[in-house]
Amino acid sequence: MRKWLVSSAAVISLFSSISMASAADTVAGSVYNPTSNIVGNGVHSSGPSMSTMEAKSYSSSGRGFANDWTAYDSGGTGFNTWEVEYGYNTLFINEDFIHGYHNQKAHTVKLTNNNGSGSYSDSSKGGSWSRVDVRHSGNFVYYNFNF
Repeated sequence: MRKWLVSSAAVISLFSSISMASAADTVAGSVYNPTSNIVGNGVHSSGPSMSTMEAKSYSSSGRGFANDWTAYDSGGTGFNTWEVEYGYNTLFINEDFIHGYHNQKAHTVKLTNNNGSGSYSDSSKGGSWSRVDVRHSGNFVYYNFNF
């Protein structure tokens, strides 16, 4: 029985030190509140936090629409990686496009053409591509990727 108590205390101490304790766990009179990231004695913890939304914006500035072009961007590490490709092609029709991927987060791609009056978007869950492919219009195109 004594061995179990020592093990339980060590486990509770471990969970408290990595801020994973639940509201019911107590250590030395302190209770961790996961909704406020405050330990019961008023000390802020580095517990779980809300993930923030990121936005990447691009444009056709300086590229023109006389020839096909594609641009790429990517980032993140490990289990939090993303990539986006966007551009203009003439394979079947004169087409503006943006394709976005995030391996974990839901994400949205948005394309605005026709000098700002045409707006198109697509959303996907993590691990899937979101895609917008539309007929080219206007002299300037904006591309957005949000995750």
